[in-house]
Amino acid sequence: MGTPFRAPQTADAYTEVMVPVYSPLDVLAVRAQGATVWDAAGKEYIDLSGGIAVNALGHCHPALIEALTAQAHRLWHISNTYKSDSTLRLARALIRLTFAERVFFANSGAEANEAAFKLARRYGLHQSPRKYEIVAAHNSFHGRSLFTVSVGGQPKYSNGFGPAIEGIRHVPFNDLGALEHAVSQNTCAVVLEPVQGKAVCFRPRGNTSRAPVPCATATMRCSSSMKCRRG
Repeated sequence: MGTPFRAPQTADAYTEVMVPVYSPLDVLAVRAQGATVWDAAGKEYIDLSGGIAVNALGHCHPALIEALTAQAHRLWHISNTYKSDSTLRLARALIRLTFAERVFFANSGAEANEAAFKLARRYGLHQSPRKYEIVAAHNSFHGRSLFTVSVGGQPKYSNGFGPAIEGIRHVPFNDLGALEHAVSQNTCAVVLEPVQGKAVCFRPRGNTSRAPVPCATATMRCSSSMKCRRG
């Protein structure tokens, strides 16, 4: 048996086989270390975009490699069919370090946010059949599912898919007066980003955790950080 044919790996070949949903740089990355990335020709780049939607931890850190290798030798993906000690330890750590009493793990930020929006609506509808409105900021980003792009308030992502999802209101980012005016007895959730990372990094002028959400409305407050690149 001869050696199998392997087509040359190039940036053009990548474009030929990928659906043009995104617009990546014309660079075919093959390896990285720390903040440095090398392409197939050996050209060196400083990675200023790593960690989008996840953690900005750099590339190939020895401690991360050690932890991933140890886990790979121990237990791989088991879905939610079993209870996992690793999941339990992470959940306890998150509860210890945050406000949470329980946690929910998802495969992506879009799924996590979608679950939060669904939970808010389910809770709201237990209070009133009209309590399903979600208030969010224009030019925000909460994921690429139909529900999350609708909450995101960027028409370029949400238009073209048929009737819009009802019950979503948008206000200008950094306008707490407009936010307060938009919240009503029919609001089930207010969702804001600490930084609008998908809108050329708009920072809040105040403390969004103190956004005026009347306690009498029994409204959930959701913090979305899809594009904040936490390290």
